Amino acid sequence: LLVHPTCGPTQPGDIDGVVRISTYEALKEETKQEFPMFRWAYLPYSMKMAGPREALQHMIIRKNFGATHFIIGRDMAGTKSTITGDDFYGAYDAQETGKKYEAELGMTVTHYENMVYVGPEEGYVQESQAKKDGK
Repeated sequence: LLVHPTCGPTQPGDIDGVVRISTYEALKEETKQEFPMFRWAYLPYSMKMAGPREALQHMIIRKNFGATHFIIGRDMAGTKSTITGDDFYGAYDAQETGKKYEAELGMTVTHYENMVYVGPEEGYVQESQAKKDGK
């Protein structure tokens, strides 16, 4: 299993690249006994904030690394209007675009919904489940 996070310059307000790599390195160390099949490789890449089109570009890059599946998170490579501050793309536009072209690209988009913290007992759950449970 290839774990291939993008690591490069970030936009203001995002988690710094050095912090991201430190987090990945800690996760790699913590999981190496239980998941020895994980292979870590960092993709040095500066996000373009191109939303759905950038999601497709990431799918092609990962395919070139031999991947067959790709996770597209909520609002991948999204950006906000510099005038109004509103999101330029919908929260799941990148996922929908990836799914639209997955057959053509020979990649499978893995569904990944936004996770929200609902308290110390349950921790993080999918946002739709939290709304359904009234949390």
